[in-house]
Amino acid sequence: MIFKYIQTLDIRHCDSLRYVFPPTLTKSIPQLRELKVWRCKMMSIIVAEENGLGESWVDEVEFPRLERLELRDLPNLTRFCHSTHPLKLPLLSKMVISKCPSMDAFSLGHVSAPNLSLPGISWNGDVNNAIQLLQKEQKKEEEEERRNREEERRNWEDRWRMWEEKRRIMVEEERRMEADVDEDKEDGDDKSKSWKVGTTQCRLVAMPERIDGPHKVAQLLYTNSGNGVLALGCNGSMRLWKWGSSKHDSSGKWQPASGLAMTNDVTGAKLEEAVPCIAVSKNDRYVISACGGMISVFDMCRFKVVAKSMPPPPASTFLAFFPQDSNLIAIGMEDSTIRIYDVRLLKVKSTLKGHQKRITGFAFSTILKLLVSSGADAQHPSTIVAWKNSLFCHYVALSNQEFALKRKDLNFNLASWVFLFPDY
Repeated sequence: MIFKYIQTLDIRHCDSLRYVFPPTLTKSIPQLRELKVWRCKMMSIIVAEENGLGESWVDEVEFPRLERLELRDLPNLTRFCHSTHPLKLPLLSKMVISKCPSMDAFSLGHVSAPNLSLPGISWNGDVNNAIQLLQKEQKKEEEEERRNREEERRNWEDRWRMWEEKRRIMVEEERRMEADVDEDKEDGDDKSKSWKVGTTQCRLVAMPERIDGPHKVAQLLYTNSGNGVLALGCNGSMRLWKWGSSKHDSSGKWQPASGLAMTNDVTGAKLEEAVPCIAVSKNDRYVISACGGMISVFDMCRFKVVAKSMPPPPASTFLAFFPQDSNLIAIGMEDSTIRIYDVRLLKVKSTLKGHQKRITGFAFSTILKLLVSSGADAQHPSTIVAWKNSLFCHYVALSNQEFALKRKDLNFNLASWVFLFPDY
């Protein structure tokens, strides 16, 4: 019979096959060394009972030379051998059983496999017990794999929601910008419209006469809460005008009532050449200011100086708080650098170099994490430099003509700033 020469038997994707051998056929394949059965949906038994075709009953089932056995992806497989007679596998050394969830035993009879090795399983020579242990381990692995897949799916969903939220914010900002442009266009086209302001909407405020030196207001700044205005005089003195939170409360007053003023240190500064600059923290607690001299940090609740630093030269020309951390201050300098200063540590964390002349202004983008700055450079009337990432160590320089051209090409699309200033 031709079966006696078979050494390797590989059965895959035979979905209608219910078993492989009747018991009497096992003695007819004495040379079988390797048996693989993969992905057979209806397979329930490898060695079945007497099939009723007239073969004589056997006293034992034996695979005398079988060395390797692989059973994979057999959802209906209950056991390898359904006979109650002894099953002998004298040379079997490696057995792989994977994704056979219905398998509860290897054979109904005694199993002899003296050379079988199952690393990591304490089975004490009982193959049926080993099958149960293997099934428990595989169920644990499958459960762990399922949890990992579920966690990965949740992570992807969270990242997707974050991306959708960022996209929604950018789309809303773009729509708002487009609406502002359309509104400005309509206002410009309608020449017949007159701008009418009721008398209750206007309020006259003047710097108090008691301020020493020139009375000229150099900088005006709204507080972030919207209930106050900061005025910086060209002599370095500041006043805070505040009013009640209720719209019916029209009373306002200069703070503090005691007359104590927040005044910058202008020692050695030439006020006529100084560039007054001022900025307020996000929570309206602190204000930084300078007027040709040292940079001062004031507590607006107590109207006192909490820190002074960086005496000139060079003098500061522009100031701003970092939006995400009020302890970080961006300071534009007369020597064309921008210094990132940590108020807590009282030291400069980074120095940005890219401009050729003094810094004339800059602004943070809270969405794109950019610091866009401009300087009075000799080559261009205004060079715009974008600094990217938390270390503030990369920039892209554009002249005012190039910047205007790119804004036109990008059609004022806020999302296109990612293209204009790529992620390094």
